[in-house]
Amino acid sequence: MNQTAITPAEYKVLEKIAEGCTNQEAASALALSKHTVDKQVKSLLLRLGAATRSEAVSKALELGLLKGRKPKPAKLTEAEADVLSLVAKGLTEPEIGFLTNRTVNTVQTLARRARKKLNASSNAHAIVLATRLGLLSDPR
Repeated sequence: MNQTAITPAEYKVLEKIAEGCTNQEAASALALSKHTVDKQVKSLLLRLGAATRSEAVSKALELGLLKGRKPKPAKLTEAEADVLSLVAKGLTEPEIGFLTNRTVNTVQTLARRARKKLNASSNAHAIVLATRLGLLSDPR
């Protein structure tokens, strides 16, 4: 996978996902229909070999496709960073719970706390910020 495999339109959608936008919010911001954004997200997932939007953002960061300023410093607990790292791998909350011996509710709480500490509006946005701050273990 190289940078040229993603179209300019897909890149704009990827940036919006990384900012924490929903597909509807990305559509509004980019003056596109939600249907168009949905199709571009599906294409991005396929091109990046990702199962989720969060995993797509993680892979795009790994490939150097997303650039940006370093966010303000934040501290995550080890548990919060672990959960966010597993989300970045594309695991679901039940899978993370099983692997870490935590309940789904605890996994959700840890992800929510990480998002709050990072001032992120979504898991994908939190992954971008935490990666740029060097707070996540190797996501691959």
